[in-house]
Amino acid sequence: MEAVEHSKKYLLELQRFLDIAENIQEEKLKKEIINQMFKCTESLIESEKKEKGREKNG
Repeated sequence: MEAVEHSKKYLLELQRFLDIAENIQEEKLKKEIINQMFKCTESLIESEKKEKGREKNG
């Protein structure tokens, strides 16, 4: 259940971030900021996958 709550919180915070980023007037800057956030998310996901793999393997 904790993972589900964590996921809900993450999605809520991501939506808040995107709502704020949507107000950036300069399109290039807006896209760069949003893309960087998604890179951070991908990195976090990869780190969690590696950590779970280590836990399974002992």
